[in-house]
Amino acid sequence: MESVARLLGIAAFFLLVAWVNTWDHPPRPQHYSPPPVTYETRAQPSLADQFPRPAIHENAYPQTRFTYDATSGNSYQTMTYGDGRTTVYGSNARTGARWTSYVEADGSQHGFDADGRAWSCVGTGATQVCN
Repeated sequence: MESVARLLGIAAFFLLVAWVNTWDHPPRPQHYSPPPVTYETRAQPSLADQFPRPAIHENAYPQTRFTYDATSGNSYQTMTYGDGRTTVYGSNARTGARWTSYVEADGSQHGFDADGRAWSCVGTGATQVCN
């Protein structure tokens, strides 16, 4: 009796599947294709329009010199610009110290010492005042 009920259940399942297959189904796609992605774009002003490009001239690229003082262990990168400004980046590999000095065309100086403190000097020679 159990086997007959089981066979009737299997037959009912296949009849149900056959009946469902008679329904109108939309054709199945072979693969999923997502809808195309569209982006809304707005015209953004370019940075080039906002900030005028400086003219390239002889002051644009500095003369760069690298020096090393073996006695102190200090290394220097000195950049001299055509308009009289000079920038010096200094470091010491032994101590890990780094500092920066700027010398302006008028002779005034400023920079940052190895502890990151800002300093400045105004004037030249005997009249130079530093803080």
